[in-house]
Amino acid sequence: MIETGYHIEATAAELDARLRRVEAAMTALTDTHLMEDRVADRVVQRLKRAPAKSLRESVVVEAGRLLTGQMEKIDGNGTPPMAALAPPTAVEPYPESAAWLPFQFWGEVRTLMRMLADHRYPFSFLGRIGPLCVVLIYLFGMFFLPLFIERVLDIVLAIVLYKILHREVRRYRSMFPGQ
Repeated sequence: MIETGYHIEATAAELDARLRRVEAAMTALTDTHLMEDRVADRVVQRLKRAPAKSLRESVVVEAGRLLTGQMEKIDGNGTPPMAALAPPTAVEPYPESAAWLPFQFWGEVRTLMRMLADHRYPFSFLGRIGPLCVVLIYLFGMFFLPLFIERVLDIVLAIVLYKILHREVRRYRSMFPGQ
């Protein structure tokens, strides 16, 4: 009995000590200032070890040079630091781009008809609103403008409508290449 009582008292003392350590750890966890100070100290130590790069060696400048094709050899061994990046590949033009103008125009008209009938194609904002605006401006000019100005406006509107539809056709061809 005496051993059991001693054991209970020892266990209670150990549990009390453990509880105090857990409470102290919980207090330390809820106090974020200690963790912030520790993280700030680690950052300062890392910055002291690795000196800051100059603006010339920064990634932004190197990426800009890579994009503009003005990559210089910066390293001492003569290799550019971003040599591992592959240059972007050029996009192949649409095969009908070298066709004679009437055939190219006929191909665009056929693609336009397919595009208008295709329920999968989401028209751009300009592709939805642009033709409607062109028609409204045309009707306005027909009724309210003198004949000469109306004819000039008709030519300008025809070109604008063609450009809008041409961009939609190119976008449709890029989304659905087999069409």
